[in-house]
Amino acid sequence: MNTPRRSEEVVDCLLRTMTETVTSYHPTVKRTSGTIEGLIAGTACFPGGAGLWRGTANGGSLPEYFPESPVMFVAHNFDSVHGFAVSFARRGEAGGQFWKRLVGLIAGAGLFPDDCFFTNALMGLKPGKAEGEMPSVPGYKDQCRHYLKQQVEIVRPRAVIVLGVKAEKYICGLDCPSLVVRHPKDWHFRELVTQDGRLLAEGEMVGRFLLQRQERPPAELTSPRRRGRWRVIR
Repeated sequence: MNTPRRSEEVVDCLLRTMTETVTSYHPTVKRTSGTIEGLIAGTACFPGGAGLWRGTANGGSLPEYFPESPVMFVAHNFDSVHGFAVSFARRGEAGGQFWKRLVGLIAGAGLFPDDCFFTNALMGLKPGKAEGEMPSVPGYKDQCRHYLKQQVEIVRPRAVIVLGVKAEKYICGLDCPSLVVRHPKDWHFRELVTQDGRLLAEGEMVGRFLLQRQERPPAELTSPRRRGRWRVIR
């Protein structure tokens, strides 16, 4: 049985490795903090927050122990400079639509959010709006790809769930089974009358993938496959 790891130690390792690996930022992209004290003090994705579920209330405490073999959710980029400042002052993001929808998807998968790690493929804070292309310089995206591999090594997830096709391009070569699903902000989930059912269906697909991951021998998970627009990737 593995010895439980303290959350502070794992997050600190993630931050130190990020600082060492991702060094080439566009001048308009602001770096996130390299210390736990400089992160959002509540539920928020890494690197703006610790990437761990800290409850729906703002200012939730960091869990004492890091989840063992969590499901790792990977989006494209964290937020804008302004969005981070608002969430930092508010001490959490769980009240927003992104988290409400993501929690619905997680519930559909039969998971609990405190058994997950939430992160992004690209580091730094985007100028202007959170959506759109992240400003880049030579070396930046390659460094982020390498760092994503390092995140997997540090977090030790049992599977990676990729949120949206924009993040998909950064997961090639990860030593972990991966599944691409719709981003919680996708238009597919905008209609309130169908939102809960669609989130549940998306989550059920994640749940089936995780179950198959447990039941199938490793050899069956080593080659790419397609199921409609959803890709299972090793």
